[in-house]
Formats: sequence, C-alpha cells, structure tokens
Amino acid sequence: MSEIDPVEFGKLIGSMQHLTTSITTLTEKVETLENKLNTGRGFILGLTIAAAGVGGSVGAYMHKLGEILK
Repeated sequence: MSEIDPVEFGKLIGSMQHLTTSITTLTEKVETLENKLNTGRGFILGLTIAAAGVGGSVGAYMHKLGEILK
C-alpha cells in the first residue's frame, strides 16, 4: 500500500472545500434566477388576464350600447 502524503491530502481537502463553496454559491444564484423568472412570468400572466378582462368588458359594453342604439 502507498502512504498518503499529508501535504497532498491537505491540498485535496482545501480543493474540496473550495469546490463546495463554489457549488453553494452557484446554487444560490440559480435559485435567485428561477425566482425572478417565476415572478416575471406571474406578472405577465396577471397582465394578460387583466387585459382579457378589460377587453371582454369593453366588448360587452359596446354590445349593450349597440342593442340600445338599434
């Protein structure tokens, strides 16, 4: 069996800690990006629904107005 070099083992531990920190940071950034994307989609969906509601209301009002003017 080969012996474990303590210096190389220390370098390995340091590298693993750096990698773990980098992955944690990347995970946080991806989650933030997903949250922003989901919020944006919800906002756009809300605007679309509101616009459809306003359009439908205007259409119904014009229909009633057209019946009254006949």
